Amino acid sequence: MTGANDIAAGANHGYLIKDSKVWSVGINNSGELGLSDTEDRNTWTATGMTGVTAITAGDYFGYLLKDGEVWSVGDDTFGVLGLPGTGNQDTWAATGMTGVTDIAASQYHGYFIKDSEVWAVGLNGNGQLGLGDTDRRSNWVATGNTGVTDIEAGLYSGYLVKEGEVFTAGQNNYGQLGLGDDNDRLSWTSTGVIGVLDIAAGTNHGYAISGGKVMATGAGGNGRLGTGYTGSKNTWTDTGLSGATYVTSGTSHGYAIASGISFATGYNDFGQLGQGDTNSRLSWTEVAIPAQ
Repeated sequence: MTGANDIAAGANHGYLIKDSKVWSVGINNSGELGLSDTEDRNTWTATGMTGVTAITAGDYFGYLLKDGEVWSVGDDTFGVLGLPGTGNQDTWAATGMTGVTDIAASQYHGYFIKDSEVWAVGLNGNGQLGLGDTDRRSNWVATGNTGVTDIEAGLYSGYLVKEGEVFTAGQNNYGQLGLGDDNDRLSWTSTGVIGVLDIAAGTNHGYAISGGKVMATGAGGNGRLGTGYTGSKNTWTDTGLSGATYVTSGTSHGYAIASGISFATGYNDFGQLGQGDTNSRLSWTEVAIPAQ
């Protein structure tokens, strides 16, 4: 499949955008592929959705942006599709939320940015929606946080960039919010990390690029923080990788680009770090890209 310009992965399904059209593949128990049925696919299949500019995947659902409007599909557990009273959807459904510029999805909650304000929906047991309570929402709700330029969703937590500073909300059992403790936050809380270029959220850890340096916080198992050891951190910690322009996270591993070079760290039992072996890495390690 060539010519793709956006791609997203859920628990066991995926999406890509090619020529503004959505294609999907994988498990389809809840209709998450958007193909009007619940049959799995093992080849990329056109969904019929066109005019799409962005797409993201939760565990068993998806969101996309079409002409600035959020559309959703798949498993509606905890109301995560933002379509009250409709249940699971096996075709992409318009939510009526327009003027949206960014979307993010996790296991059972989601966010979008509209007019620089964060809106949220879904599961909220740890306050991950940032609304000051733990009540789930099946309607998209404005959080009151404005001036936001980026948003990412962890398993039961969230990260946003507001005027260049990282704010976090939700579960904090591993210190993944980077606030110096392990107490959950029900509202978006300032971390003091400023000058941020990019953020990324893993299951129970997060990354931020501040002043060109990759900072990390949260669970450190398998070296996913890239700090040189496996201990967790509850404050944002300089990992030693500088000149960074991009960072992203898997469940227990991470990738970054620094000075035009790709790096990886963390869990590697399936060779996902691209190091030619299955040994986890505790520090950011250059990825050797084979010559074609």
